[in-house]
Amino acid sequence: MRFLLIVLFCAHCRTSAAQDVSPACNILQSRLQDISPALREQIQQAHEHIQANPGSADASGRLGMILQALEQHDLAAPCYQRAQKLEPREFRWSYYLAVAETALGHDAAALANFRGTVQLEPGYFPARLKLAQLLLAGGEIDESRKNWELLAKQYPGSAPPYYGLGQVRSAMGDVRGAIDSYTRACELSFDFAAAHYALGLAYRKLGDVAKAQEHMLLYEQQRGNGPSLEDPLMDAVNSLKTGGYHHFQKGWVLETSGHIHQAMVEYERALELDPSIVQAHINLTSLYATRNQFEKAEEHFRESIRINPNLAESHYNHGVMLAVQDKLQEAEQAFRTALRINPLYADAYNNLGTVLERTGRTSEAISQYRQAVENKPNHRLAHFSLARLLRQNGRYDEAIEHLLKTVGVADEKTPIFMFTLADTYAKSGDFNNAVQYARQAKEMAASRGQTELARQIETALQQFQKASVSP
Repeated sequence: MRFLLIVLFCAHCRTSAAQDVSPACNILQSRLQDISPALREQIQQAHEHIQANPGSADASGRLGMILQALEQHDLAAPCYQRAQKLEPREFRWSYYLAVAETALGHDAAALANFRGTVQLEPGYFPARLKLAQLLLAGGEIDESRKNWELLAKQYPGSAPPYYGLGQVRSAMGDVRGAIDSYTRACELSFDFAAAHYALGLAYRKLGDVAKAQEHMLLYEQQRGNGPSLEDPLMDAVNSLKTGGYHHFQKGWVLETSGHIHQAMVEYERALELDPSIVQAHINLTSLYATRNQFEKAEEHFRESIRINPNLAESHYNHGVMLAVQDKLQEAEQAFRTALRINPLYADAYNNLGTVLERTGRTSEAISQYRQAVENKPNHRLAHFSLARLLRQNGRYDEAIEHLLKTVGVADEKTPIFMFTLADTYAKSGDFNNAVQYARQAKEMAASRGQTELARQIETALQQFQKASVSP
């Protein structure tokens, strides 16, 4: 077994960035000798996946997750670094790397990666909490305070931001302000042992012996307890030791590579072994809905919220399913529930905007699309939808501003986005830009086999060209 693991890691070094992961080859021999057969199989499969897909961020990242599950953070970190280089806009790799760096005591590196995670995905609450905590631990009090205040404002029903704010105020010498924050944290989560302990210390500083003793007693009664913090990404890592999650991982890879039926089979196998894997229920809600198997989708949604009713993605996927069935009122409620849980969920704002638009509430839809792009500036569909409505209202300059943010990526949607941009320039009277973007749109559509679209663009292009030379 020991020899097999050394061979696996050395092969990984050759097929990815040797300078990133080669240290693992030298130190793995003394570790991982007694791992379970399930994890052994996962390491073998992760290795094979890397060999078959040397340019895959997911392959390196999955191996990092397995190693992190085994608490081999120094070996996991190079895998995440490799995944991060291959897929720099995927926030998972920055987050996992930051957690590994924190475990290793590399606070500066962890801080940089938590910052990167929050920039890529501002709606991921666990990353924002860890960033604020690390800033406080590193003595960056003012920036930590700003983060805690923002979190308390955006998540007023969550106790940890108030606890963090209490720590900041205590560090600033504001004992009464700290007491206010700790008290709010305890109101929201009475079993929050650490907050009771902090309150006891704060009251002791003020000389209020009775209050100090009250909270110290509560601390002893609740020792080890606190608010439940949902972290689906770390749940994914921590569940790797179960056979069920092994099948979930296979399903995840199959789904991301477009093999939907096989993915659904693996997710169902995962749930047979471990029905508590909530992300499998969430994913199956979406996949069954895409196949119009709405009863099965509804079953998995109900199970996901039974396990945990406070996961925004569950309600979001349910909203998508309801919208597909034209149950727009219920879909609106589902998206609003997702946004109450996660006020920074850009996709939920976008889809809520779509529902509002379909029910004739255009001004409200515009507001939701704006929220989507505010929380995720590279959200192409939200930019495009917002531009459409702005065009309808004759606000061409503002529409152009949003359309320009949709054409920086070359995919099957780009020709229509670019054609819409060209047409919007024409409506604004700028025929030179209209001609320029129409030509690009036509060439891109033709190269992608979008023949009918290319023909339509050609017709419009001729009109733009005539208008551009008219006196």
